[in-house]
Amino acid sequence: MCAMSKTSSKQPEEPHLLPRHLALPVLILALMTVPWFFGGREPMGLLVNSLLSLVLFASWLIVSRYQSLKVSIYPRAILWSLVALLAWSAVVLPLSISRYTSILYLIPFLQSVVVFVVARDVVGDKSARRFIWMLWTMVALVVLAIGAVIFVTGDYDRMTSLFYWANPLATYFIVALLASIQLMEEHNTEQQQRKLWLIAAGLFGGGLILTYSRAAWLIVLVVLVLMAYSRKDKKALLTTLAKVAVIAAVTAAVLVTVRVAFFRTPTINVSQRVAESTTSTSVTDRFAYWRESTAIFSARPLTGWGIGTFKEIHATYQEGPTTAGDNPHSTIFQAFAELGVVGAGIFLLFIGALARYAYQMLRDPKVETWRKTAMLAVIAIGLHSFLDLVSNYPVLILTLALFLAMALPITEHVHQMRIKSWRLGVPLIAFGLLLTGSAVYTYYNYLSAVDTEFASLQAGLDPDDAAARYVDVFTRPVYDPNYLSDAALLQVSRYLTEESAPVSLLEDGERYARLGISREPYDEKHHFALAQILENQGKTTEALKEYQRTLELDPYNYPPYQAAYAKLLRREGYVDEAIEVLLPVERAYTDEVIANRAPFGLKSQVAAAEVLLTDLYIERGKLDNAAYSFGRVKALVPQDDPVVNLLQTKLDAAKK
Repeated sequence: MCAMSKTSSKQPEEPHLLPRHLALPVLILALMTVPWFFGGREPMGLLVNSLLSLVLFASWLIVSRYQSLKVSIYPRAILWSLVALLAWSAVVLPLSISRYTSILYLIPFLQSVVVFVVARDVVGDKSARRFIWMLWTMVALVVLAIGAVIFVTGDYDRMTSLFYWANPLATYFIVALLASIQLMEEHNTEQQQRKLWLIAAGLFGGGLILTYSRAAWLIVLVVLVLMAYSRKDKKALLTTLAKVAVIAAVTAAVLVTVRVAFFRTPTINVSQRVAESTTSTSVTDRFAYWRESTAIFSARPLTGWGIGTFKEIHATYQEGPTTAGDNPHSTIFQAFAELGVVGAGIFLLFIGALARYAYQMLRDPKVETWRKTAMLAVIAIGLHSFLDLVSNYPVLILTLALFLAMALPITEHVHQMRIKSWRLGVPLIAFGLLLTGSAVYTYYNYLSAVDTEFASLQAGLDPDDAAARYVDVFTRPVYDPNYLSDAALLQVSRYLTEESAPVSLLEDGERYARLGISREPYDEKHHFALAQILENQGKTTEALKEYQRTLELDPYNYPPYQAAYAKLLRREGYVDEAIEVLLPVERAYTDEVIANRAPFGLKSQVAAAEVLLTDLYIERGKLDNAAYSFGRVKALVPQDDPVVNLLQTKLDAAKK
């Protein structure tokens, strides 16, 4: 075994025995890019990412097996706080309210460790570093091209590309803009390539404009000011930025013109969006998210609810339907809610150490510009993650790891170690086992997702086959616990629709629902499924309790919960109580909320609740209230819908 020995940062590098500057960067970029063509956070994307990270790790070991690896834990405050953060996340994993969700959330962080370690080793080679910059930026151009096509031909008024939402795409474009400027500076003597990267920077600027992310616009100004502050030749940089701004404005104008002229689709007024920033509901909603996060934290201040579980617990503390979402739009608040005061304290330590290091780096004229640009990319992602949901996107987590690796290359306090050394070999083996485990986990998760998706499609055609598929899924070691409530509700549907259906269907469904509750006690879907089963078993009192628990856990996101509860109350003679259950739907789900959540089918759900409420008001003789609710029904459903005529007839008869 080779003992560990210190070396100077100026010691010449050992010759590469394999083309590390080609093989490894390609794998790094594949890991960060390919999954987004499968939906990014979808089971297929998670599986592809797990396999690629394992291949990247193995490839790095193979191409490094005949040479000493450079090892450095400097800067200690940054790296040790990151290690401590992952360790604490693992420690509190058994206490998570959804271990399934927490494990899936941790897997991209394991992959980001691979990217960070490998990239930090590789970027010491100039050709490898430049290759990574170029390849990453070219991939970003593909993402931009896809986004431009979707924006021009689609009906959504903001550019989203493969990210589903505009704000995380805006973060991605900020990093791409910085990378293009860096590449332009590196090709200072090659005028043709310099022009190409200048145009690329302008194109990314145009895409950034069309995301209409006001926070991102502010952040790009901040990082560009910091870039100018860190450069010696400020005048040349300002000239370059002026050219980039012109190209960006032209790009945005051309895409908007094509969208309006050829596809007749209106777009957002930029000046109006900037002007409304102080009064925008998106701004006030963020304050609501942060208040809700504070309440979530106060309920479990020490350990938190488990990493990645904000979306599981948020509905219980939600102030209203306008703040529906699976994250608090701030990584700091998310850290407090999910990891408690200990985890959040470690996270704040990391932020403080990184900020201190960045400040020293940007003002040091001896630090290479490529390192400063990489640090600015890290700052951009970090700043936006404090105001939005970017930290929940694997591609941005991996991007952060990549550029952090380039900002913190192995240049100081360097040690050289052989892979065969136990001091390095043992942790490498342990980490390899973790990556292998994550690949197996995502593989079973993918298989379960495929089978349950097919089962949901089969439910209306062949419910027996769908039920059998659920049975097969539940024999696997990994599956989404939400499938348990889906299977339970399928059994209810079979019991209600099949002739001479055996009671055993409800018994099977009850077993699924109770298993779901035992695994995820704060998931309202399991309680709703159990309530439906208990209602059909004639256990009314227990069913009412489960409906009540369902609404305690999620009062603002799914009106069918209120409708089902109200129907059972009405059947038992509690008409006034049924009205009280439905009133929050009428009051909270305004036209603005319904329009904002149109893709989730909220309109029809609210309409069904309003139909029931109108009928209840008529039954109670509250005709003015019935007329108001009926007006909402007519505004939500087509005028030729039979329910409109039926309610109108009932209302007219009641008035006589």
